[in-house]
Amino acid sequence: MSFSLCNEEYWTRKRKDLPPEYLAELFAEADRILEEPELSVTFKTVPSLTGNPHDYVSPSKYDWPNPDTPDGLPWIKRDGVTNPNYAKYDFPPLLKLCHATGILTAAARLSGKNVYAEKAGKFLKCWFLQPETAMTPHLNFAQFVPGRPEGSSWGLIDSNMFCELLEAAAALPFSAEWTPADREALKHWFTDYFFWYISNPLPIKEEKVFSNHATWYDAQFVAIAMFLEQPDLARRHLREKTIPRLSIQFLYNGLQPFEITRTLSLSYSVFNLEGWSKLAAYARKLDMELWQLPNEEQATLQQAFHLLLPYLTGKAKWEFLQIKPVPLSPPRLFSMVNDFLEPVAGPFRELLACVAPAN
Repeated sequence: MSFSLCNEEYWTRKRKDLPPEYLAELFAEADRILEEPELSVTFKTVPSLTGNPHDYVSPSKYDWPNPDTPDGLPWIKRDGVTNPNYAKYDFPPLLKLCHATGILTAAARLSGKNVYAEKAGKFLKCWFLQPETAMTPHLNFAQFVPGRPEGSSWGLIDSNMFCELLEAAAALPFSAEWTPADREALKHWFTDYFFWYISNPLPIKEEKVFSNHATWYDAQFVAIAMFLEQPDLARRHLREKTIPRLSIQFLYNGLQPFEITRTLSLSYSVFNLEGWSKLAAYARKLDMELWQLPNEEQATLQQAFHLLLPYLTGKAKWEFLQIKPVPLSPPRLFSMVNDFLEPVAGPFRELLACVAPAN
């Protein structure tokens, strides 16, 4: 089966429904990306720490040196406060890669111009396929904490954007820079990554947590399985792992108990629900229903989404701790819901008018 959420019917509808100013903004951003260089883990300017420049490396986002010890060890957690070293390693270019691939794929589909598809192909080949620049297919050193020999289980959250990237790669038109052989090579890379994902102690530990990290573990698992044309494996994971999480992660009223205790409680409530929205869209592709499926307390994802709407559109004040402005992830959540789950065009426009810049 094809993984592509965005089939030809989707793109035809988008050409018809998107306002001209939205299309103009999309094409302008795609034109800007055309001038950007390709990206690779091998291009980082800090030491790889592993001896292999092809390894993905990132420091733990919210860990800091201990001010009470001479060597700063053991590092301490400061939830919601990003260590500036996080921006020096491989996560920012990975995020940029996934975003650029999505923008270029959409621009290629909506304009019919090969130049956008060709640039997306160059991005994908540089990061994943070319021997000189390809990333090794694992995250063994993601979100490392100094004083420990490897990365952290929570480092798997760095690759949450693989979902967006695979959605785009599945819809990317073939071109001189992106051939059927290139797509098969990308599937081979993600096959190797998937074997690491299901067998390495780090992701195995991550799958067992209760928060947004488990949601995004599931979203990546299902996205990769579907990209690799393993729909039965994706369905089984949804049934056995994802659906039981609904009763763990959502209270009767739709609040998310493991996110509202964070220092960025609204941000993480949105981020978690974004992962769930992807799972719900993937499930519908597999003839399963998650969006309106009640958990043990009769709460649904749909209810949790509508609970957040007044807080995201400025109509109500969030009562839990939020130490920074809400970043620009809500538009991604709204787009996913509006495109694949239920119409929310009105609130989407309200959100875009009031959302605070990322910080």
